[in-house]
Amino acid sequence: MELITVEDFMEELQGFDELAEKFEYVLAIYKPPLNGERYLTSEQVCKLLNITKRTLLEYREKGEVPYITLFGKMLYKESDLLAILEENYIPRF
Repeated sequence: MELITVEDFMEELQGFDELAEKFEYVLAIYKPPLNGERYLTSEQVCKLLNITKRTLLEYREKGEVPYITLFGKMLYKESDLLAILEENYIPRF
């Protein structure tokens, strides 16, 4: 039988704390797909495309970005955004 010291026990507890923090981070950012599709909020789209909320609003008003309104919140299909990026891709010369 091996003797476990207080220091050993404290090291193990610290490892569990670090693991718990990683789990909390993953759970905070993970958004499960709905019917195989991921939906993004306006904030997520702005952050991913590096645009302002006002710019995103202008894209919506012009009909350039498809969206869903659900209970007053705008949602965007990830696949729609990827399709727009692909359509507007300009290859190297």
